[in-house]
Amino acid sequence: MEKLKDTSKLFTVNKEAFEEIAAELKFFKNSEKVYKNYEKEVAKIEEQKAQLETELTQLMTEQVKLVKELELFKGDVSQVVYLRREMKNTVEEIEIVQQVLKEVEERFSELKVKYFPEFEEAMKKDNAEIQKIDFTPFVNNVLCEMLESVSIVGKEFAKQKVEADKFRQATWDEAVNRKYINRPNMINSTYNYTSMRYDFPSYPSQVLANDTLRELERLTSGMSTFINKDN
Repeated sequence: MEKLKDTSKLFTVNKEAFEEIAAELKFFKNSEKVYKNYEKEVAKIEEQKAQLETELTQLMTEQVKLVKELELFKGDVSQVVYLRREMKNTVEEIEIVQQVLKEVEERFSELKVKYFPEFEEAMKKDNAEIQKIDFTPFVNNVLCEMLESVSIVGKEFAKQKVEADKFRQATWDEAVNRKYINRPNMINSTYNYTSMRYDFPSYPSQVLANDTLRELERLTSGMSTFINKDN
């Protein structure tokens, strides 16, 4: 009986194979394809935004420099005229860059609006593929194989039970029946007839109730026949 406790020798699952297969599966390949295209366009906008921000930083640095120079050369009229002209140009360029930067940032939202329908369609395709994945038949087949294998033990039990019944019958007669089973004036017998029967553990009823495993009832019917014939 100790051998039956080591289930690892009886039933094993190749988890490594499952992990290998799972790692190769692409559940969201359509969505990923759309996302990569989206990311390419985002990268272009990000690059333009970075260029504008760099240019804006340089212009604002130039503006600060001009403010300091105006203060420094405020006594030189010709220099003040030149610096104010430069300041005006710098301020105008800052305003232009800020406006373009705002327009570029708005393109992020425009891009999302553009790609949303594509994402939605890709998600539908991915979900349709995912819905096709069904491990139920696989699990049921494996479970059937497992229980069919277990039934081998049950069949061996039924085979040995025929011999075991001879052990009981060899020491059984009416005298034994009167003394230990049907004793007069005794409601509760110390011995119970059923305690001397050979029973085999039953299979889970919830498993056998599954429509896909009805065949298992046939496979185990031999055991139940031997078990029930003593009733």
